[in-house]
Amino acid sequence: KGKSSGHTQRLLSCRADCDRDSLVFRVAQSGRACHRRSYSCFGSERMAPDFSLPRLFEILKGRKENSPEGSFSAKLFADRKLLQRKIMEEAFEVVTYADRRELVWELADSIFFMSALAVDEGIDWQEIVDELGGRHK
Repeated sequence: KGKSSGHTQRLLSCRADCDRDSLVFRVAQSGRACHRRSYSCFGSERMAPDFSLPRLFEILKGRKENSPEGSFSAKLFADRKLLQRKIMEEAFEVVTYADRRELVWELADSIFFMSALAVDEGIDWQEIVDELGGRHK
């Protein structure tokens, strides 16, 4: 799953139920699983509890280092102008949102593209946290 999108799933475990007629797969997921741009194909479940902004940086670093074929992130790292255009596009969409749900969506997109820029420049998430912490009065 995820070869073309770069949103891969790594199998952690597979278990059968007591009748051995159903399986539960536990995976470590990167990005969205559903082609409808949601985390899951089984409803509006929230992002995995182990997902975080530092984890996003790790995923992006992996995409930059390995450049998987078909990965949109790898494409961004290969084309700085594209990355810059996406940041500008998302900034505009953030300030012109129609409703709360759209704003959350656009903020997530903005954070993603700005994180890609940070990773491309070798900036670690902790550097950003430290900068924000230094501004706290």
